Amino acid sequence: MTAEKEDIYNVLKEIQISLKNTMRYLIKDNYRCPFQDTGSAFRGKVFTVVSYREDDPEQLYNFKWENFTASWYKDIDKKFYSNDIFYNELYTMRKECISEINTVFEKYSFLRNVSLYFLVYKNIVLKLGDLKSVLEKYNFILDSIISNIRMGYQYVKTEFGNITYTDFIHNTKIEIFYNGENIDLSKELIFNIWGI
Repeated sequence: MTAEKEDIYNVLKEIQISLKNTMRYLIKDNYRCPFQDTGSAFRGKVFTVVSYREDDPEQLYNFKWENFTASWYKDIDKKFYSNDIFYNELYTMRKECISEINTVFEKYSFLRNVSLYFLVYKNIVLKLGDLKSVLEKYNFILDSIISNIRMGYQYVKTEFGNITYTDFIHNTKIEIFYNGENIDLSKELIFNIWGI
């Protein structure tokens, strides 16, 4: 049986709340939820949410799971539209999306206990960040890292000449040390979850 639009909307709102609450725990109050007009995105393996982008008239959807898509204007509460989905698929979508959000929480909650990170371009250490002081000011690691990525790019561009932001990003590692282990916070964290 085909799901009613109101039921589809309610499931997406539940996913929104779960994503927002989880990420706000990890990122504190600075998370820019892509279900709203924030210019951000969440690109998981199971589902994708991309904020409304005024500068992209060809944006095909704001939410995608398998073959199901939904769109809205600036905020999920405005001009909501979706293609049809059966109730059993809607149930599966809800379960899989919430499960992926829980996986993100389990995977990254350790970041609250990290003290330092290094921003490394090729073999050059560009920045050392003190995460303890960042967290004490009610910010999250990603605010600090993204700010330093932008500063690092300006530095590399000045020092090494014509380099594109894309090239810089593909050659930059965000390294942290946790439990005696060196971990590269790959593009998965910075670009999929934070959505820049």
